[in-house]
Amino acid sequence: MSKVRANNFTNKAGDGAPTFPHGANVTGVVTATSAIVGSGITINSSGINATGVITATSYQGDGSALTGIDATSLKDSGGNIKVQANTSGAVVTGVLTATSTVVGSGITINSSGINATGVITATTYYGSGANLTGIDATQIQTGNTSVQTFDTGSDGNVKINTEGTERWHITNDGTFLSQNNSNIHLNNGKIIGNPSNHVFIDAGSTVQVYVSDSGNDSTGTGESNSPVRTISRACELLPKVMGNQTFEIRIQGSSYTTTNGGQNIHGFSFNGSNNLSRYLQIMGDTQTVTVNLQNPFEFYNVHGFRLQNLAFNVGSSYAGGISFYSCSEGRIYNTCTFESSSTYGWSERIAFRNTKRVSWEADCALTAQASSGLGGFVTIGENCQIDWSGDIDKSGTRFGNHAITAYDNSILKLAGCVINNFQNGITGGNNHYNNEAGARIVVNGVTVQNCVTGLYLRNNSHCRKYSITYSSNSTNELITSNSSTD
Repeated sequence: MSKVRANNFTNKAGDGAPTFPHGANVTGVVTATSAIVGSGITINSSGINATGVITATSYQGDGSALTGIDATSLKDSGGNIKVQANTSGAVVTGVLTATSTVVGSGITINSSGINATGVITATTYYGSGANLTGIDATQIQTGNTSVQTFDTGSDGNVKINTEGTERWHITNDGTFLSQNNSNIHLNNGKIIGNPSNHVFIDAGSTVQVYVSDSGNDSTGTGESNSPVRTISRACELLPKVMGNQTFEIRIQGSSYTTTNGGQNIHGFSFNGSNNLSRYLQIMGDTQTVTVNLQNPFEFYNVHGFRLQNLAFNVGSSYAGGISFYSCSEGRIYNTCTFESSSTYGWSERIAFRNTKRVSWEADCALTAQASSGLGGFVTIGENCQIDWSGDIDKSGTRFGNHAITAYDNSILKLAGCVINNFQNGITGGNNHYNNEAGARIVVNGVTVQNCVTGLYLRNNSHCRKYSITYSSNSTNELITSNSSTD
């Protein structure tokens, strides 16, 4: 092998680098200030400047000056972006699996859960909160208004506070107690009890509902400035069980007309034993009100009632009247009156059925007679107990039926009244079928005058006459069918 030993190689002119047209094989280190590889690569102290593609099995070092590379995303083997960085952080598509994640200095997330120092805020929380501290699980509270439960084992109760003051208390036996003079205001609603477990108000005050011909059952609240139209609607605004107070239905104006089906009164009673200080009272608001009975005015299962300052009127074309079915503890005061000029339908205008301990004190006047039908003007049947002290007067032509009749084991006590101008003044054991059972009648200070028969008894009826005066009757007494007097 030939060797050339020299300190320098130049071109033939001595003014440039030599060329090796067929290349050069060098063993050892080649030191050069610059190297040009072909026409595309220059290597010098500034680095490698390449035109074209550089292929390597591995690259190391800083790649921040490289272009054409998206350093903001990570892709999977299919070229799909799974992590994308943005100015707020990074968005992960898919599942991010980590053994532990630390957020700032306050939150660590690992297999044990989330451990946070500070406040966790969320729109909704799910799951058990049993291990939370600083929460009173017995109380729902917003500001100074709360509902709280108490129970040491056998004395569970509930307390309701508003604006920092206790308003209502429910005891362990279910009693609903008013606190700090709190009231229940009934507005388009009702409080209902069941036969075995009554719900009632025991507020010691008077509850009032107002009725008027100009009222409205749909929009009226029952207050004085917003009356309802019908007495039936007024009853719906009242509890069905009375505590230690009176319920008043007050009729406004000087007149009021009953509507079809709108005046039935159902199911009122007082709480506890008989107590006549607890009752439903229907009355004129500020004056005596003329009540035009265009349709029947009926009471069903009302226990404890009063009627005051009402002038009942059954006009010539009206079919109305007043009826009491299975009622008790009632009083129709002498501030009421009843007048009938109707010739419509049956003659019965006042009726009692299975009603006990009711006192009628109002005077009654008839100016016409029913055009058809039998029976009496006042009929008392089916085990009633009625006290009657109002006059019953028929003007003009004599009324062709009974003034007042009791039958079917009823008890009628008449006192201090005058009965005038009827076919039969007082009748026992007969209405109009002639198969009624007898009655027990007591009279004291009663006058019967201008009748065909003053006292008419049949079907095992009995009358005890403490004091009775007859005047201008065709027959004072007609006692038949095993009946008697003493």
